[in-house]
Amino acid sequence: MKKFRLAAGVVSALFFAANSAFAYDVLLKFEGKVVPTTCQVDGLNEVAMNPVSTEALKEPGSYAGEKVILINVSGCDGTKLKGMLSPDFSQVHHITGALKNSVPGGSTAMIQLLDHQSNPIDLLTWPATNPSFEPVSVNETAAQFVLAARYLAGDVPVTAGDVKAELTFDLVYE
Repeated sequence: MKKFRLAAGVVSALFFAANSAFAYDVLLKFEGKVVPTTCQVDGLNEVAMNPVSTEALKEPGSYAGEKVILINVSGCDGTKLKGMLSPDFSQVHHITGALKNSVPGGSTAMIQLLDHQSNPIDLLTWPATNPSFEPVSVNETAAQFVLAARYLAGDVPVTAGDVKAELTFDLVYE
């Protein structure tokens, strides 16, 4: 009798283990391609923003100090390149979509990005609606991406102080 109970227990355990081993809700499949780095990127790693007065940013939503950012890519087929902004979402303001200042005790001003037509980029929604974007100038050996950045007053009065923010710009070779 003990052998029968033991055998029944083993069969029952195997049934439950096998049943849970094959249950899944979502099957994720990953597919990609690794390509050699053949492009030379000549762009600004640090964008030196010009100082602005707190008076220029005294109203919520006001902005000042626009700075053009040129990212030049050469040594590869520019017609196959796209750019992609990859923000750290914890560093993006939840209302404005601008980059938060990362300097402890610094200014309350934020950094707002603009596309090449001077339209504000909301970093909370933009990567989802525009996963990649075209260069402004392109040929078979080079490409140029154009963005701009400016100070932005959020929903609190802007205080004086240092401002630093960062964002990753990725090249997508298609």
